Amino acid sequence: MSYCIYTDKEVPETEGNMDHIVPLALGGDNGFCVWSDTARNSEIGTQVDGKLANDFLVMLARRNADARGHSRTPPIPVWKRTVLEGQPVQLRLGLDKFEAWDPRAKTTVHEEDIVGKTLESQLKIDRFASIRFAAKVALGGGYFVYGDAIRSAINCDELRWLVALDPVNANADPKLDQLGVQICDRFHGDANGGSVDGSMWRLLTEFTGRSVLICVPHDSAISFHVGVLGMFMASIICPAPSHDLPIEGDHDLGHVVLLGPGALERKSLRTFAGDAYKKMNSLPS
Repeated sequence: MSYCIYTDKEVPETEGNMDHIVPLALGGDNGFCVWSDTARNSEIGTQVDGKLANDFLVMLARRNADARGHSRTPPIPVWKRTVLEGQPVQLRLGLDKFEAWDPRAKTTVHEEDIVGKTLESQLKIDRFASIRFAAKVALGGGYFVYGDAIRSAINCDELRWLVALDPVNANADPKLDQLGVQICDRFHGDANGGSVDGSMWRLLTEFTGRSVLICVPHDSAISFHVGVLGMFMASIICPAPSHDLPIEGDHDLGHVVLLGPGALERKSLRTFAGDAYKKMNSLPS
């Protein structure tokens, strides 16, 4: 029996497996995993990880980084809601070129049939995809970094509620504005009525160009800042008596987990911020 942070249950070996806290398709690493209930892992993989991995903006970052999942299929963004002179088509945006696909004829539209014509596209983005994913990473990553101490330090049930959030009805759910946690996501400086300023963390997560989790203990809270392939996803601030957390070495300011390309790296926030400052100052003006 091993503990699963996503279900808050002890799960036997026959009913569990290892979950990639950040999946490989989003720049994760095989070393950044926690034990999980197999059924719950599958649900999260489809409803949370998969939703974000197929988000059009994230797909562009996946394409640029060639971030592939277990299937090893190259990530190619597809803009499905597109009309070419009244004809529905799908745009496939490869690294070097784009092509239009006619889903009715099941064939590629010739380039000469596109030149000089008008393409109109609609982009639909799930605003809650990044929040649900960040809550999942905060749960799994917090447990990865702090171990059992995180279970009593923060209200894990609120994060579990966010992971399971119904994106269709979320805006009408009053609980979103009654949560103890505060959220700043990729589209909103403050997503649930608090007073969160995520500008510094957005800068740091994007500056890495990698997928990253930054855990920061404050006087009465722990904040989790999540980036995917150089894109800021969300900051989640959880009320907590952070003095009860295990602090090792120079990790008093926080922990940073950097993922791909290459091996997983764990750094103190002090070291990470110092490295970022030096690198920023070395850039040409």
